[in-house]
Amino acid sequence: MQRSSLEFKVGLFVFLAIVILGVFIFKIGNLKSYGVGYPLRFVFGHVSGVKSGSPIRFAGVDIGEVSKVRIIDSPGSKKTQVEVIAVIKKSLSIPRGSQAYVNTLGLLGEKYIEIIPPDEFNSFLKPNDSIIGTDPVLMQDWIDEGQKVVKDLGELIHKLKTAEGTIGKLLYDDRLYQELEALVTDLRHNPWKLFQKK
Repeated sequence: MQRSSLEFKVGLFVFLAIVILGVFIFKIGNLKSYGVGYPLRFVFGHVSGVKSGSPIRFAGVDIGEVSKVRIIDSPGSKKTQVEVIAVIKKSLSIPRGSQAYVNTLGLLGEKYIEIIPPDEFNSFLKPNDSIIGTDPVLMQDWIDEGQKVVKDLGELIHKLKTAEGTIGKLLYDDRLYQELEALVTDLRHNPWKLFQKK
């Protein structure tokens, strides 16, 4: 009977400890995400991997996190937009005119939203106000730009090799070289021609 009572007490203690731990973890998570902040809305063309839980930074300092990301359905708009809802610390006010960018922690790290304050401001954003964000440059855009540069460089080299264009002619046209050499030789023997008025 005593053994059964002891097992019951131990089981009850473990159960209560698990419940208290679960409530504590839930409260901490809820406090971090929603309990001490106000909502702020960001609108981007694309967010390059920003997701729920991504950090929000203001002038490089963590001030909140993303709570929701969704594509905006706008029947009248021809452009896709992404809405990001973030929770910002109540103790911090965001100046009107601030700009928002999608940034990366390190070269291939976590995506986050960086808020850059304006040089001057007269008021602050209110809860549920919006910031129109600047879209990040996609990796494909970098690849396309690199391919364009390589292509242009290849065309320039081809023109130089085939003596096309002014630079190509300067490099490969012997007649132009001979004329320049004759001019230099003439000026050496007759430097006064430099000061002769035509």
